[in-house]
Amino acid sequence: MDVLTALAAAKPVVLASRIGAGPVLTHTYGYPGAEADLIARGLIPAGTLDPWKARVLLAGGADRDRLTSTFATIGLPTDQRHVFPRNARPPTVDERPSEHVGLPR
Repeated sequence: MDVLTALAAAKPVVLASRIGAGPVLTHTYGYPGAEADLIARGLIPAGTLDPWKARVLLAGGADRDRLTSTFATIGLPTDQRHVFPRNARPPTVDERPSEHVGLPR
């Protein structure tokens, strides 16, 4: 067992990106050290959360299962959280409900 696999087995290790926006890729490349390999070795993908936000969740002391489900939910782009039905578009400015006070119409 290599060091990274042993570490990921002993404590949660999160794979996050510092790009500022967008999800951590999970199935793009399969060579050793690529994201698919790291996830297969036990790292937890952070979804769209950057390392600093992911660290806040880690500091909470949750177990691996809780962290995995939290990152899978919070880290998803909004369109994958089904805020709007599939193939639907967000409302335009003119279609927004009137409770959005202060937004230009």
